[in-house]
Amino acid sequence: KYFVTGSVEFGEEDSGTESSPVVYRSYPGEDARIIGGKEVSGFMPVRDTKVLSVLPAESKGKVLVCDLKKEGINDFGKMLNRGSGGGDFPSAMELFYNGSLMQVSRWPNDGWLFVHDLLTPGGDGGSGEETFQKGRFRYTGDRPARWKEENDLWTVGYFNWPWDKFHLQVTGIDTVNRIINLAPNINYAKSYPLYYAPVRRDKPHYFYNILSEIDMPGEFYVDRKEGLLYFYPPKEIGKDDEIMVSILETPVLKVVNASNMVFYGLTLECTRLDAIKISEGRNNLVAGCRIRNIGRSGVTIDGGFRHCVTGSDISDIGGAGIRLSGGNWKKLIPSRHLVENNYICRFNRLGGGPGVSVMGIGNRVSHNLITDTPHQAIVFDYNNHVIEYNEIYDVVSEAKDAGVIYIYGAQKSFVSRG
Repeated sequence: KYFVTGSVEFGEEDSGTESSPVVYRSYPGEDARIIGGKEVSGFMPVRDTKVLSVLPAESKGKVLVCDLKKEGINDFGKMLNRGSGGGDFPSAMELFYNGSLMQVSRWPNDGWLFVHDLLTPGGDGGSGEETFQKGRFRYTGDRPARWKEENDLWTVGYFNWPWDKFHLQVTGIDTVNRIINLAPNINYAKSYPLYYAPVRRDKPHYFYNILSEIDMPGEFYVDRKEGLLYFYPPKEIGKDDEIMVSILETPVLKVVNASNMVFYGLTLECTRLDAIKISEGRNNLVAGCRIRNIGRSGVTIDGGFRHCVTGSDISDIGGAGIRLSGGNWKKLIPSRHLVENNYICRFNRLGGGPGVSVMGIGNRVSHNLITDTPHQAIVFDYNNHVIEYNEIYDVVSEAKDAGVIYIYGAQKSFVSRG
């Protein structure tokens, strides 16, 4: 286990040659894990009477607490306005138990709530089914009355468009009139309509980051004000159990202007941003790697020529599995990046990415198995890509106005071709 507190960086001086590439790999018979997080221990039963008073009855005596500051951790990350259409940011701190992603506390535990109504019949704009209210909506039931002491409550849902899952902070709850008030979506300028967090009737959403809703095994909550991690473990924690939190907010591996490098048989995991980012350069290869528990993208390739990701398992990704761009658009010079024979699953957890995002000129995506996502498997744009022989299933499970393989084409619609 190699715990890194900053990116492992490679530059032009680290390059190999086409006939003799430089190879970084696990020692034979071992599994080298490069980890952008930190192991935590010191979990104790909750003794704070105020916390015990708000925990659900079914979890009392089962929720543990860890003082992160005593573990040497003072950066807990921030909850941000992420989403499919905007907000491709680092994740906040996440928790991983024996290699599996845990669930930030939410209500309901699964499925969706639906916006009950707007505050005024005419809303703040639109008409008919398109009528919207700016940053407010009515709910039903009395559950939110439990949350009056919560200080960092969020909701996520398809509040406006059926393809864009917004993450929005709850600024207040009027329990008498059953009204939820939302903060603006600061991904956008004030002049843009989405800044005011438009909400339409009957749209699906749920609430999360709620201490008082830790009621099932695997849920956790980070009290950022006090630096405390609350966790309802799936089973009694043993001496051999591995519990990690994500820390790093830069790529685990950062390759800039380097060429002819190979990263083979490595595990990269537990970070708030990307596992690997390759910028410019030529002929770099990511092969046989395991990339998991990532806050943003698994692999990002930005520019350069003939980079390849092959034979790798990429799973539990906050945004996109792999992002590709490169080549010269005006001259139609291809970058010839290749994504081949990878297993890409459980991605777009937080919004902001398909299994493979293909931009630029002349890339190929072939023979991949892509599965298990709320949104799209492959999105492509611009020119002269080859997408072939991919097996794709169990995708687009939530979003509408989406596709398994989808061309966007919005920049220059009639020249995205070939």
